Amino acid sequence: MCFQTVFHANIKNINLFELLGLKNSRIFLFSALSVVFLFASLNNAFAIEPQQQAQVKKIISFLKQDNRIALSNHISYPLFRQAPLAPINNQKEFLERYDEIFDRHLLGTIISSNINTNWDSIGWRGVILDNGIIALDPDGNITEINHHSQREQEIVNQLTSNKVAKGRSALHRSVNKYDQVVLELVTQRHRIRVDKISNGVLRYTSWPKHKSTADKPDLILSNGRIINSSGRNQRYIFDNGTYSYQINVNHPNANTAAKGSLEVFKSGQKWVRETAISVNRR
Repeated sequence: MCFQTVFHANIKNINLFELLGLKNSRIFLFSALSVVFLFASLNNAFAIEPQQQAQVKKIISFLKQDNRIALSNHISYPLFRQAPLAPINNQKEFLERYDEIFDRHLLGTIISSNINTNWDSIGWRGVILDNGIIALDPDGNITEINHHSQREQEIVNQLTSNKVAKGRSALHRSVNKYDQVVLELVTQRHRIRVDKISNGVLRYTSWPKHKSTADKPDLILSNGRIINSSGRNQRYIFDNGTYSYQINVNHPNANTAAKGSLEVFKSGQKWVRETAISVNRR
């Protein structure tokens, strides 16, 4: 029996005010009702709305029926994949790469998910499954799939191996050892590169814009972290003593003309901001 039922039953059948020795019944009633409303609020704090539930059920239904065409019409393109895989830019590419993405594990996770316990609202951005395995926008379209199948990983490994071999020759010897290029960003004054080095560590390398990446870098930082700040916008943060170097990368469909930016904070205060001229996400 829920708390609300017990509460109303007790009010109806016994004099709780006398039982508890409360002289001021109004105070008790106000307090008890506050607890009830608080309980109800907490109980529904993370529940997704009926419209969102219908959107989730629709996606699950397409996957159950293996209705790939219908699902392809509910994708927010481009759908980014693990670097260095190319993003999926349209329906044709999605259908061609469907089996690479939706392996048995991902299909099982989505199809067997519980709308009330596995899906969460992320406000105006939509809903996510299990902390972001898959994300839907407010229109019910898939914006992110953060699961990588074994087939995708095999392709990633092969592409990475080939690109790394070619790319090392274009880098200064101090930074030519890496596992994967993450992104390259150019501002009015700087040429910046983020690589994934051993054990998945993120490394930041910076040159003056007029210099080549084959020249000695001005700054090398490691142990960076990545934050998905808003949908598919991303922020890379590298701390260096009292300084914090932050690279913001905007999604191509974001409501902004800027592709991204470099921001440098000194003791928590913004010190430098440079708008990106070009951003290349690998």
